[in-house]
Amino acid sequence: MINTKRQDIKIQILKNAPFFSDLNDDDLRELSHISKLCNFQKGTIIYREGDEPEFLYIISKGRIKSFSSSFSGRILGGNISTDLIGLNNLFTGEARWLSAQTLDDVTVLRLSKKNLLPYLLQRPNIQIKLLMRSERMLNIIYNRLKSSFDCSAYQRIVDMLYGLYEKFGPLLSFKMAEIASQTGLTRETTIRIMSALRKKGIIEVTHNGVKITDADGLRILKLYHPQI
Repeated sequence: MINTKRQDIKIQILKNAPFFSDLNDDDLRELSHISKLCNFQKGTIIYREGDEPEFLYIISKGRIKSFSSSFSGRILGGNISTDLIGLNNLFTGEARWLSAQTLDDVTVLRLSKKNLLPYLLQRPNIQIKLLMRSERMLNIIYNRLKSSFDCSAYQRIVDMLYGLYEKFGPLLSFKMAEIASQTGLTRETTIRIMSALRKKGIIEVTHNGVKITDADGLRILKLYHPQI
């Protein structure tokens, strides 16, 4: 009974994932049999840069950040996912160039590469969806890297906030330390810039995170790169 319930949960997670939403019930059932339901506590490192890519993770609940870091520990690029992680180098088998860490208590469906790849070979439409998802992630990380070299600290915060707004809406459950980490800035610099944005009426800092109160104003700041 417990196994049946667990199987139903896995199938429902797959149905909710846009990459597998077109599959029929038999295909979903087959895929669920080669997956494992896993829970991770907040702050857990799921994999690290340099690890062999063994698994793809479909996120059912919570947020996971993917990031790369320099030898000094500075964050060089990152992305926050609520749908899927683990695509980087999954097909080539080369060492991962990103680490992944949970931002909340997280529930995922884990699929091993050795079982997933033969399954995907028979389903090119899913391959295309995963490829498109991988390209979007690369674009995000590339733009973050470019921003870290070309833009001021103020602009990096603005770009980060607008990207989160487009992805999650006006209520952002991100603490100051998480925003600092994602932009590669110190906590002090992040607090100073966030305070300036609050005074402009662009954001409100709440107990749970940040609220975007003027999305149009934030978009203008993103487009025209003003300084403080």
